[in-house]
Amino acid sequence: MMGKDHGQGLELESSDVLLYKMSCRLQRKMDRRWDLTRRRWDQTRRRKQKKMGSDQKKMGSEPKKMGSEQKKMGSYQKKMGSEQKKMGSDQKKMGSAQKKLGSDIQLTDQ
Repeated sequence: MMGKDHGQGLELESSDVLLYKMSCRLQRKMDRRWDLTRRRWDQTRRRKQKKMGSDQKKMGSEPKKMGSEQKKMGSYQKKMGSEQKKMGSDQKKMGSAQKKLGSDIQLTDQ
C-alpha cells in the first residue's frame, strides 16, 4: 500500500511497518527505563556494600580500642597501687616518728 500523500512526496507506510516502528520506539523507551532502574539499583547496592565495609572496619577496630582501654586501666590501677604503697610507707614512717617522739617524751619525763 504505497502511494503519495496529496502530491507532497510523502509515502504512506504499510501498517506492518508503522507497528514495527512503534514497537521499536516503545522497546527503546522501556529499555531506557530499565537501564535507569538497574543503574539506580546498582548504585544503591554499591552504597550499601561500601557502608557495610566501613562498618566492618569500625567493628574490627573496636577490640583494638577495648584492648588499649584495658591497658590504660591497668596502668592506672598500677599507679594507684604504687600511690597506696607510698601512702602506707609514709604512715609507717609517721607511726615510727610518733613512737620515737613518745619514747623521747617518756625519757625526758623520767
